[in-house]
Amino acid sequence: METKSPQINLRASCDIHGKPTKTIHGRLDNSHYTLVFRGRKSEHMDRPMPSLRSAYVCNLSPEFQPPKHHTHKLPLVLSDALQRINGRDLTCEVAFYVNQPSERKRRINEHRRRAINAVIAAILHHVNIISKRVLASAEALADFCGLSTVSEAGNKSITRCTRALSQLKALGFIDYERRWDRVNKQYWPAKIEIRDQLLEIVGITEQAWRRAVSQKLNYFNAKNSERLKKAITEADYKRIVIQEQMENVWRQRKTAREIKAKQKAAERAARLVQEKGEAELRHQNH
Repeated sequence: METKSPQINLRASCDIHGKPTKTIHGRLDNSHYTLVFRGRKSEHMDRPMPSLRSAYVCNLSPEFQPPKHHTHKLPLVLSDALQRINGRDLTCEVAFYVNQPSERKRRINEHRRRAINAVIAAILHHVNIISKRVLASAEALADFCGLSTVSEAGNKSITRCTRALSQLKALGFIDYERRWDRVNKQYWPAKIEIRDQLLEIVGITEQAWRRAVSQKLNYFNAKNSERLKKAITEADYKRIVIQEQMENVWRQRKTAREIKAKQKAAERAARLVQEKGEAELRHQNH
């Protein structure tokens, strides 16, 4: 008794590369099959496919731009490293693939690679060489690298920067930790510290780094010896840096709250003027 062979019908308009495909009709008969191509020109055939989708990200080429108010001179070990990595794709280094999880087979996305290169330059510019603490928040790094976006509703997004930081953490180049403020119901600036693996890929040797740390610490002790009355160690200096950073953050948030309160008061006064007139406003002020 002859059995009827099953039919194979596959339909697709185009593949992931934008190349048109045709309708396929086939008949499967034991180990042999026949594919008969029938189809017409796809409507996607005349559409050009860009190499990088312009709608995927807002800034295709992020680049770190030092803040204009940063007029201080960087330590020589950091300025030399920034010159060496200028224009280089650090994600091509072997360390980026040696430290990846064994199950990962794909290369890093092109947009992520560019974001990582920009973020590394920003980290080197803002890092304190003694404490290895980055004295800038993730939001500030995103702004300096052109990785922050603002929606039509006014909501700010720094996702490209935070994802780059998370990947650098997963690869062992930095320590990155987000901290939630339960009182103010918002995040504190993330704790970002560099590790020795990051120094290696930017070409900073351990001897050069230790020499720069000693010079910085000696300069700090000589400048503040009369005020502190004692020599400061690396651990003491790190505590001072962390304390100053938290005080600056608290001062900025306090100023922001005061500005917001004044803006609300001004808006409330403007509404009263429109609704009840200036006489009612003068009566409330008195």
